[in-house]
Parts: sequence; structure tokens; C-alpha cells
Amino acid sequence: MRKLVLLLLLAFVGCSDDAEQNSPSETMSIFLEYMTTAQFTEAQAMLIGDFSLYEIEEEYRGVFSELTYEIISETIDDESAYVELALDTIDFAAVMEEVMSNAFSLVFLDISAEEFAREVETLLQNVLESPPTTTINATIELQLHEEWRIVANSYFADAITGGLLSFAESISEWLE
Repeated sequence: MRKLVLLLLLAFVGCSDDAEQNSPSETMSIFLEYMTTAQFTEAQAMLIGDFSLYEIEEEYRGVFSELTYEIISETIDDESAYVELALDTIDFAAVMEEVMSNAFSLVFLDISAEEFAREVETLLQNVLESPPTTTINATIELQLHEEWRIVANSYFADAITGGLLSFAESISEWLE
């Protein structure tokens, strides 16, 4: 009986929540590794905010494999932390510009909306499958809260998607 109590006590102590927490830099590295290996469920669990990795279409998730990064610094301030990092990723704005440029010529063809959508999809796939011609280098500072979860805001989303959100905003403004 004494051995059973000792064994249960050791098991309980071994499972306590006193395990060492990752540093903010380690958390950021883990998140970025999840992104580069298309483990979006795990990466999403590390985020706070409205940015949803689940909205990224399945066929485009592999493009994050080109993402490289370097942690520059970390600062911890009470309940928050800030991690500065250098990102190098595909310039998705340039990718979309190329696709839109090629898609523009399709407008003059006598094809249905469904055929047009398929052709644009094919153009995008072709551009994404070819080696990246341009990349974006950005140095950003990201904030972490609540057990070092990353605050995902539009600044973060634009950086991680290689400027895609900025491109979409500029198109939106142009169309107004």
C-alpha cells in the first residue's frame, strides 16, 4: 500500500502545471515552424485575435514553406512580451499582380464566369508552383499575451502573408 501511495504521489507531482513555460522567442519559433510545415491547427492555437489560418485555402498552404525568419530580440513587460523578428517570404503582392495581369487578357475571351474562374485559378497555381522570383524582407515586432500567445492583428497578417493584405487594400481603394 505504501508503494502505491508513493507511486500516485510521484505521478501527481510529475503532472503538475509547474513545468517550465517556453520563452516568447521560443513560442514564436514554434509558431513559425508550424507555419512552414503547414501545421495550421497547431499554429492557430497559438494566436489571439481575428486572423484565422483556417481561411487559407488548402492548396495554398504549402507556400509558407518558403518562409524564413530570424529572432532579433525579445522584451518581457509584466503580462506582455514583444518579439522582434526578421521575416523573408514570397512577395504575394507580386504574385497576385502577375496573376491579375495575366487574367486581364482573359476578360476579352468569350468564356463563362465559371471558365474564367478556373483559368484564373490555373494561373495562380502556375505562379505559386514556380520558384519565387521576388521576396519580401520585413522586420516586425509582434506582441504576445496570455501564456505567450501571439496577438494576431492586420499588421501581423500582412507580414506573414507577404504583403497580401496591403495588396488587397490597394486594389479595394483603386476600385472605389
